[in-house]
Amino acid sequence: MNSIQQAEILLSDFVINTEKVFGSRIVAIYKFGSLGSHGDFSACSDVDAVVMLTSIEKGDKEKFAKISEEITSIGEPYSDRLSIFWSSVKNDDFSKGIGRFPALDRLDFIQHAILMAGDDCRHGLTAPLHEEIVKESAEFILGFMLTPEKYHELTAAPEVILAKGARYLTKFVLFPVRLTFTLDKPGVIGSNADSLKHFVGQYSAEMASNIMSLIKQAYTLRSRNPSETVMIDKRQFHCALLQLYIFC
Repeated sequence: MNSIQQAEILLSDFVINTEKVFGSRIVAIYKFGSLGSHGDFSACSDVDAVVMLTSIEKGDKEKFAKISEEITSIGEPYSDRLSIFWSSVKNDDFSKGIGRFPALDRLDFIQHAILMAGDDCRHGLTAPLHEEIVKESAEFILGFMLTPEKYHELTAAPEVILAKGARYLTKFVLFPVRLTFTLDKPGVIGSNADSLKHFVGQYSAEMASNIMSLIKQAYTLRSRNPSETVMIDKRQFHCALLQLYIFC
């Protein structure tokens, strides 16, 4: 059984659990991200799902948290990587990201989500403005990618990134590449493959070869065991990673 088949089994369990909890309030359930129509799913990918409800009610956040905990406890492949996005079909809720739905993910949902259950409800939903995506991306960098712990790893402890495994490293390296694609191409969602092709084609002339080599290597590592320690030269890795983040 390959990684996509394993993820699909997990999503089937998710649909069943979600329908038990929300019942007739569910309008549609989708898969998207690396499993969407433009995806390039790999062993290091997350499993992204969307639930669209008739309306948002008090306690929904806690219900989704419980569903996530139950799926994680199953212990099946990818069960610890299920990421649930949700809102209501009311455009006023969706366009503001009420529930759990950041701007970039809303755009990905509108363009590339694949329906798993219910009726497609994307018609009439407003896509986020590019300015909103840029703002939230900057906030994500500061709040998630450059926390004190990760900033320390980036600037002074590259061996920690390598030791945490292929999945951790690929996210560290490929996030700024994906972000650059998003900034350069308003209104377009690109896969990791799209982002890599764009970055190499657009910036090879002004970027050192070691940075390009690192990006290409990180993309290749996505097919490796997610927790496998990455064995590459620490100094070369650190130098290239710092230059990449300074550039982006």
